[in-house]
Amino acid sequence: MNILRKRAMENNPRQPFDVSTLPNVSTLETEMQDVVSTLLSTVSAEQVHAEIGKVSAEAVEATFKTAAHALEELGNELRDRMRAIEQLTGEMSEALKTINDLVNDYREAGKVQAAKIEAASQMTAEVRKACEDMRVKLGEVNK
Repeated sequence: MNILRKRAMENNPRQPFDVSTLPNVSTLETEMQDVVSTLLSTVSAEQVHAEIGKVSAEAVEATFKTAAHALEELGNELRDRMRAIEQLTGEMSEALKTINDLVNDYREAGKVQAAKIEAASQMTAEVRKACEDMRVKLGEVNK
């Protein structure tokens, strides 16, 4: 046990719970019955029924108002989300267009590079042939 807690228990020993301090349940029930019977004796049954109907109608109306307010909030949230989605859709469309443009640029650059390589290869073949022709001519001269 914690030393501080032990000291606190020694200085303030706990007292057992005293049931006699609680109000008597039968006394409370009697008082409630007296109040209800007093109210019912001063009001007619039709008035009680009308009042109960009025209170029920007010409760139902309040519930529906709360539900309507919650639905309005949900609609506002949905509207905000739709706007965000529309904005993202526009941004993604622009990004997709940029990517497609980049793809086309790369294709064109690839074609240009392939043409340059083809031209260099052809020029290399022509140089090789010219060199071979020169070797043949030089070989004939040196004989």
